[in-house]
Amino acid sequence: MPKLVSWSLNVEISGGPKESIPKTLNLDAYDVIQVTIAKHATDAVEVPVQPNDDGVQLLLVQSSLYDDKLTYSVNAAESSVSKRHKLDQPLMLVGEGAVKLLGATPKRFFIYNQNDQDKEAAISILVGRNVT
Repeated sequence: MPKLVSWSLNVEISGGPKESIPKTLNLDAYDVIQVTIAKHATDAVEVPVQPNDDGVQLLLVQSSLYDDKLTYSVNAAESSVSKRHKLDQPLMLVGEGAVKLLGATPKRFFIYNQNDQDKEAAISILVGRNVT
């Protein structure tokens, strides 16, 4: 049975423009993945995100910690920090076109927590997909 997802984006710049965008999205299925990345994790923690090659319409990555040294790569572990992406804010991609910005369908995330705050990072990943 299809799942209806309602979401909205509200952006307000102090003394500037305000935008409010309410949207809905139909999904066939979704998964919620939760993983904790230990403090000072120098090795990547591999997180399987999507088992097949098609259909991802929604990807939301949230963390209990946002830091320049909390980083991730998609589909391959990256030993070079310069090839990783910072998880310094929540990440939300909606629609097949936006999800494809990550390259091939995201099957695996590799997450590193090398922050200086001595804190673990509780990561939550919401993946919505269509199978048709």
